[in-house]
Amino acid sequence: MKMEGLKRRLKDPKWLTACGVIGIGLLILPSIIPQTVSRESVQDSVQDAKTIQSEIEQRLADAVERIDGAGKAFVLVSLSDTGTESFLLETDTDESSESRRVSENAVIASGSAVHVASSPPKVSGVAIVCEGGGDPKVEEKIDALIRALYGLSSTRISVSEGNRNP
Repeated sequence: MKMEGLKRRLKDPKWLTACGVIGIGLLILPSIIPQTVSRESVQDSVQDAKTIQSEIEQRLADAVERIDGAGKAFVLVSLSDTGTESFLLETDTDESSESRRVSENAVIASGSAVHVASSPPKVSGVAIVCEGGGDPKVEEKIDALIRALYGLSSTRISVSEGNRNP
């Protein structure tokens, strides 16, 4: 009985047309709707400020310790910003007679957001405590290194002599 009812429906042109339209719509739907990632998930992929600051401090400490006479160094860095990452965004605008809604989503290619540009973190001040920090020649070399790396004025750089045993 059930098969006969199904056969009768399949012969009905309206029902057959409706099934065909739904089937074609389901096939086309994935290509119409772009794959997107929310702004929050893109921001989560950027390193947090403390990690960036620690990496800069460690790299600078390694560089200072290579200066003849500097010895073991402890470095503190102040950042005015942690850098930026820019991604290609797709803007959707939904306008009705009463309201307007705009949403932005990152454009995805090969499974990840399309990266457009980035800027490095901005170092605004450096403090270094090292074994040879009391020697004016060592202090000048460290000062010159930091000015060359970060474009800071000498007023934004502090070099001090520290204990051999912290």
